[in-house]
Amino acid sequence: INQMISALASAMILNRTLMFVTQTDKPWMYAPRQHCTDSMGRYRAWNCYLQPITNCEAPKVDDIRRFGRPQGHLWTKIHEFMIHAKTYKVVTLNVFFARELFARLTQNPPLDSPLHMQHAATLAAFLFRPVKRIVQHKEALKQWLGLEKVDSFATVHIRRTDKANEAFLYTTTEYIQMLVASHAPKHVFIMTDDTDVVDGLRKRASLMS
Repeated sequence: INQMISALASAMILNRTLMFVTQTDKPWMYAPRQHCTDSMGRYRAWNCYLQPITNCEAPKVDDIRRFGRPQGHLWTKIHEFMIHAKTYKVVTLNVFFARELFARLTQNPPLDSPLHMQHAATLAAFLFRPVKRIVQHKEALKQWLGLEKVDSFATVHIRRTDKANEAFLYTTTEYIQMLVASHAPKHVFIMTDDTDVVDGLRKRASLMS
C-alpha cells in the first residue's frame, strides 16, 4: 500500500501520468484465478477486491525505459530515473523494486505533520476503492461490531508477527502520538494480530491523558 501511494505521489511530483499494470502470469494468494477473471477470461486479481484505477490499456510504444529491476539489460538503474523520467514517452517501474526511489521522493509513512498524513490518506482513498461486495461486507461487519452506534471513530491496523521479519514496527507510544496529531476521534477501533497491543495502547493512552 505504501509503495503504491508513493508511486502516485512520485508521478504527481514529476507531472507524469501514472498507470498501474497488474501481473497476469502469477496469481495473488488472496485472489484465486478461478474467481478473479474479467468478462474476457483474463486474470484480474486487483478487480477481485478493488475498483479499477483506470480503464485504459498500457500503450505499445518503442520509446520506453524500464526502471527498478535488479537484473536484465533493459532495466535502468534507479539513480538514472530522474534524468530520463521527463524525456521518455513511457517509463515503467516495478513498484516493489523501486522502493528506494519512492523513499527519496516521498516520505511514507508520513510522520512529519497531520498535513502529510492527510495527503497520504487522500491518495489512498483514490487508489483503494473497494468493489460493491466488499462494501456490503464492511457495512455488515460494522453492524455486527456495533460501530454504527458510534458517531465517529478511527480504525488502526497494527500488524506484528510475520510483518516483523520484513519491516520496522511502530511502538504503542508512536501510534498514540500519530492518532493525537491527526485529531482522531476518541473512539478507536484496533485490528491486530498481537494480543498485547490493545493493553499497551490503553496503558500509554492513560499515561498521556
